Amino acid sequence: MQLKFYPGTNRIVCRWTEQVPFVMGEKRGTIEKVRSINLRVNKGGSLRSKDVQRHGSHPLFQAVQDFCQELRRCGVLQGEPEEQPCVHCGALTDVVPFYDPGRGRMVWACAEPDTCGHGRQ
Repeated sequence: MQLKFYPGTNRIVCRWTEQVPFVMGEKRGTIEKVRSINLRVNKGGSLRSKDVQRHGSHPLFQAVQDFCQELRRCGVLQGEPEEQPCVHCGALTDVVPFYDPGRGRMVWACAEPDTCGHGRQ
């Protein structure tokens, strides 16, 4: 699962993969399907009520709420975030917050992983 905040649109995007069974002719199998939830964050730092009603019963919704709370605590939603470097390459531009639900903490990484200097010499 990946949780990412897009400051330009004030949206939290939650992406995960699921195993989905399929049948093609006589063959059966499973494929990994990428699913996502998009939630808008109000200027006050709370999730939009329409999104809460729609996705509130989803098992991953608690992680989204934790991420939103962490964004408020760090001042990201008020437009006063501290400048943070990318945890992978150290860049200071085009860096956005991600949430690690396993550890329950926020990390900062390049918005586009393809342009991140992580692993480059």
